[in-house]
Amino acid sequence: QLICTWLFIALGRAAGYDRITREVLWEMAHADALWALLLAKGVLSSLPESMTCLQIPVPPDLPVLHSTIMKAALELVAAPMAFQREDSTNEGNNLPIQIRGVCIARHRARLAKAAAQCMFFHTVLQAAESWPEVAAFAAAVVRPVTVGFGDDPADWPAASVLDTEEEALDGTATQEGACNQSALLIRQLLRKRDSLW
Repeated sequence: QLICTWLFIALGRAAGYDRITREVLWEMAHADALWALLLAKGVLSSLPESMTCLQIPVPPDLPVLHSTIMKAALELVAAPMAFQREDSTNEGNNLPIQIRGVCIARHRARLAKAAAQCMFFHTVLQAAESWPEVAAFAAAVVRPVTVGFGDDPADWPAASVLDTEEEALDGTATQEGACNQSALLIRQLLRKRDSLW
């Protein structure tokens, strides 16, 4: 937690907190959903009380960092994030829109799986200040397949052209697999429904 916190404190102080965006968080995590949410969770879990108990200096800009990281993490569901590592200048980059919709659904399913694995919502629900953004994030990851975003199973095999070797094996290669990844998170959220609603 403290390493994540001080890493982002240093970055925020050097470059400005307004420069810590969803793109920066995604890049620092090397486009890995689990790493991105773990970095965010590490920052959001660092509380002044626990730092004081450990005799670690509490940065005065910790509240600013918390809101900055919360915003960046919750914005990872944005459609452009699914293509952050894509070479859009590539001559063969002419995927039809329905395939791009599948890519967005798969990206959101990966975020759902990562959120379940690291119990991201446990921390977010304790630290949340902006409930509409939390609700939007939750809605996007628990239902990654919606009209226009991977709703036709026939489109899924063609979306694999953008996969890395690791992504091809992560359980989101099919529509059913993506929904199963989200189901893991849904089960976790059902246990926290009172806090969420």
